[in-house]
Amino acid sequence: MKTRKILIMGGILIILFAWNCYANTPGWLLQSMYKADKIKIADKSSVLILHSTEDARYVNGKHVYKVIRFAQQIRSESGKQYARLSEYISPNRRIANLKGWHILPDGKLKILADSNVRIISASEIANYHDEIRVLMVEFDNIEVGSVVAFEYEVKEDGPGAAFQQFMFQEEQPVKFSRFSLTLPKGWKFHKEETHLGGIQFNKKNNHYVWSAKALNFEPREKYTPPWERLTKQLDLTIYAPDSVGGDHFSDWQSVADWWSRLFKGRTQNNAHIKAVVESLTVDLKTSMEKASAIANFVRDEIRYVAIEIGKGRWQPRPTNLTLRNRFGDCKDKTVLMQSMLAVINIKSTPVFLNTSTPIYEAIPTPFQFNHCIIGIPIKGNKRAEWLFFDPTVPSLPLGELPQTLHGKTALIPENKDTLLVKLPDSEAHEYYRRCVADANMKSDGSITALVKITDYGNWAAETDYRLTLKPRSHQIKFWKSYIAKTVPNVVLSDFETGSARDSTWVTFKMEGKKYAAETGSIRVFKPNLFAINDLTTIAAVEREYPIWLGHARQIDTNITWNLPKGWTYEETPWTIESQCNIASVNGETELQDSRLKYQTNLKYSGQALPAIQFMKLKEFNSRLSEIKNLTIVLSQTESAL
Repeated sequence: MKTRKILIMGGILIILFAWNCYANTPGWLLQSMYKADKIKIADKSSVLILHSTEDARYVNGKHVYKVIRFAQQIRSESGKQYARLSEYISPNRRIANLKGWHILPDGKLKILADSNVRIISASEIANYHDEIRVLMVEFDNIEVGSVVAFEYEVKEDGPGAAFQQFMFQEEQPVKFSRFSLTLPKGWKFHKEETHLGGIQFNKKNNHYVWSAKALNFEPREKYTPPWERLTKQLDLTIYAPDSVGGDHFSDWQSVADWWSRLFKGRTQNNAHIKAVVESLTVDLKTSMEKASAIANFVRDEIRYVAIEIGKGRWQPRPTNLTLRNRFGDCKDKTVLMQSMLAVINIKSTPVFLNTSTPIYEAIPTPFQFNHCIIGIPIKGNKRAEWLFFDPTVPSLPLGELPQTLHGKTALIPENKDTLLVKLPDSEAHEYYRRCVADANMKSDGSITALVKITDYGNWAAETDYRLTLKPRSHQIKFWKSYIAKTVPNVVLSDFETGSARDSTWVTFKMEGKKYAAETGSIRVFKPNLFAINDLTTIAAVEREYPIWLGHARQIDTNITWNLPKGWTYEETPWTIESQCNIASVNGETELQDSRLKYQTNLKYSGQALPAIQFMKLKEFNSRLSEIKNLTIVLSQTESAL
């Protein structure tokens, strides 16, 4: 009888508990949890996105009001990292009526509390200060199988509110996703739809809806381009039909005019600026020499400090203020250099681009851009119409761009014929490393080697900057760690660094015990001291996404092995070469008396290969692996036995 009472009481408690959960959970969340959908979740998925919607309403051409709802089920330990909300907030972007629910696997419900919410800085970049913060919301003790959901409202104002983005899917499976937009009568939008296969579109009067159901798991394939190019994403910018001269943009000319208005009057040509330019160029003769001296001054003597508050996020400070303070952000440094070049009668102009994501030409808006550099028109040059320079990048001279900007689409407001210009693509020789070693193999398998690693172009600039930031001990530790990947228990000594106009290098002596394996009367070793075999095996029989092997670069390796007396390399000299449209490699060995010469040349174009050609990558990787894993067998000569 007592047991029966306990069971009855337990059943009542479960019913009450379930009722409490359902009574305090919104209908949209319950529907997303229990509505059946045919969807391929896949065992490898970390989470299942149950519901992801943004319903936006643009009011009076000034404000965007959005209701955002998001729910997901955690499917693995790695999926716990997704069980949080992070949203940008600022004076122009405010969040209200935030609610949250955490439903554990046993059905227990936790409601969002103030202790689950915190506000942190949006940027971790040194010397960067702005008004943007991140609202972080995270429940405690997330378990696999839990459902985490949020609902809140967003109000955006200012010119940036007209630019909207929505991601339907990145990788994880999605049950339901929707973005809706309601506009004032007569208003329009430009849009860019990226990989929106499976997304439905509906329109009724001034109400627009994009929605999707049952988006299957889309695992990221090896060697894909940066993921932001592959997401299912909608980008759009809103404008009125009569948008002229305001903060709405119907075409790229209106964007160029907006930037020009913000930059107008910020360049100055006062006595202080003239005096600085004269002191920098007094002994220089050519215009290029003078321009380079000015570029180096703005790059090195004006510290990068960004204080982007209010209008300062988009408008540069007057150049006399930047020069007096000796600090500024990218646009401050750009207009200062523009003013200084004007003193020596060199015309230049600000150039706008994005350092991380692509620029969508179908969406005219200034809010796609996050960086400013300077452009100098070149007259009479058949190879290039512009000379570009980023004054925020340490070590790079005038005429060279950092790797991150190569091939980017840029807006040049002064270039009236073609406002959007593609910057030059990177070439392998512009990011070039040469590894040279004179190595001695001893009969017991131990080695010593004198090593010199020289970087050129962009690679030299990056290395040079790292050398200025890190003490000698850190540099030694870095290179020891690098070499230890191929030579266990390596010891480094006589470490030195140096640089010239176009290169930066490190030299050191290295020693390694038992590098060559001893097998009876033979010694076996890998001749390439720098070859880290980090290739990924491609086992798939088909592929969906393009193939990308990273940015353009070139690595040459030349190693001379001085063999121990009485030992020789009896194999046929080895030669290999391979290419796959976006990369090439060749290598060879040559025996000269008691010296074994080994050399390889590896180049990557930085371009993407169509997915349909992925078998070429498999073949190329196989050949490259053969080079990296090449093994040399030494044997004793009869005279030495």
